[in-house]
Formats: sequence, C-alpha cells, structure tokens
Amino acid sequence: MTTTLVRRLGSTALLVSTAFVLGACAPNLASVEIRQLVVAQPNPQIPGLCSASADPNAPKVLTSVLDVALRDNYVALALVQNNMFRSRSVDLNRPDTRSVFARHVDIELTTSAGGMLALPGGAPAFYRVPLRGDLIETAPGGLPGFAVLEIPVITAAQGAALRDRLGCTGFAAGAPPEPFCRNDSITVQVTLRPEFQTLGGDVLSSMRDATWNNVRPYSFPLTVCCGCLLTIPVGFNAACQAAMGTMAMTQINGACFVGQDSPVPCTTCGSAPQCQRTGCP
Repeated sequence: MTTTLVRRLGSTALLVSTAFVLGACAPNLASVEIRQLVVAQPNPQIPGLCSASADPNAPKVLTSVLDVALRDNYVALALVQNNMFRSRSVDLNRPDTRSVFARHVDIELTTSAGGMLALPGGAPAFYRVPLRGDLIETAPGGLPGFAVLEIPVITAAQGAALRDRLGCTGFAAGAPPEPFCRNDSITVQVTLRPEFQTLGGDVLSSMRDATWNNVRPYSFPLTVCCGCLLTIPVGFNAACQAAMGTMAMTQINGACFVGQDSPVPCTTCGSAPQCQRTGCP
C-alpha cells in the first residue's frame, strides 16, 4: 500500500495569537504541535493508494485500535500544525526559515495509571523512531501551516510483545487461543514527543531531556486487542467462507491499514487461522 500525504497551508477557521511567534528570543511553548490523528482515505480510482489530507477539518481518528491478531504494528497519521509567523516576505521565491521538518519522535507506552508499560521479552516501552514527511511551512496572513506525518507508533517489536502479553498466539496449533475467542484487550496510553528543526537551524523539541520544550507532547489511548476488529458478516458461519484467498495486510473494504481502527470482515482475509472463529465456545 502506498500512502500519499496531501499538504495544506493555513486555515481560515484558525487564528494564531502572538504568543506562538518565534522571534529573536528563545522559542515559545507550542511553536509546533500535533493537532490530531487523521484518517487515511483510499483512492477509489487507484486500488492500494491512500492519501491523508492536511486539512484540519478532514476526518480524524476518533478511536485508535490495534488488533494484534491481524497486525503487528500501528501507524499514526499525525496532523502537525506550525504556529510560527512568517519571517520573510511572501514574495520571495524560497522557503521561509521558520518552516520546519521532522527529525524523530520519542514514544512512551504507559498504563492507564501512568506507569511505564511492562512488555514481555524485554521489548522497550520507551523508544525513538525516525520521521519523514513534508516540510511544514508557515502560512501567510498569520495563519498556521499544516502537514501530515506518518509515524510508526507501534513497531514490530512492540506488536509482538503486546501479542504475547495478551496471549494472542498459537493460531496454527488448532483451536483459536482463548483471548481471541473472548476478544480480550488492554488500553495503552501512547505519548508522542516529536522533535523538529526549522530551516533557520532552531531545534524545536518535546523530548524529556530537552533544555527547552517548545513542542507539546501528544497523547492518545490505544486499545490493543486480540480479534476485536474481526467481523463475521450475516450469512456466514463461524468458519467464514474466504472470498479473497490468503490474508494480506493491504487496503481492503475502504481500510488503508488493515487490522487497525476499522473492522475487518472475515471474508477479506482468506483462510488464515486468525480469521476463523471455528473452535471458539
């Protein structure tokens, strides 16, 4: 699957106060911030191609869910907002020095009580991933600029550890595991601490060890489950007749990241044991 990120500069619905200006002095709090997580939209004309709009009014993710029976990673599409005013004339044919690019993000996985999440096998619950994405430009007229970052929030290492923690394993051994039959789940609090750099060389950070934090961390609850996104359409039994062959983690039925956030009809993931309720009480 290919995901394209559609950039948008400014919004007439949003105004930025002078408190967000990055001037000659030290950067102020919330120079740049993650506004929300947005939904990837499939392209009806090009199968397998998805895009995420950087329009703040575009659909956003309301509930984040990772089904580790179907997927081992969670990809967040974060709408990033650049609150800094332009420092150059809009007539100059070059990027503004207050345009920013993403460097990396620190990810913290904690429990609902606030403690660091314990993962089997020594998998870390605090880790750093590199970031790539569009230049997040300033926008004219005192309005913020927007762009979308694709962030691998849960990597394969954490996905495998979460699967072990839930006991969501052993599908090929016969009857499905009990956590799959019960749709067991846990809630993980995810905190993103991104770091950006302006084209002028200023580092904008929300890292815990930064000497000056001028980017807000962004937190959201993630439900991690074992089989909760799998659905059996009316007219199919627990064995669910496969309609599309083998299981594939590609775009199907309007979902761009199969196994996260959206239901997965069992008719779309073939005869894989993770798509069968046969053997459940």
